[in-house]
Amino acid sequence: MDKDQQKSPKVEEDSLEGINESYQSGSVEFPRMKEKKNKREE
Repeated sequence: MDKDQQKSPKVEEDSLEGINESYQSGSVEFPRMKEKKNKREE
């Protein structure tokens, strides 16, 4: 029980860090940005 409780918050932090890195690297785009790009291309 204690180990699970300690792992839970750490996993959340790791996932958030991974998402932030993805946004910074540009591999992940916001849905709104994709919509704007699609409209411009059309």
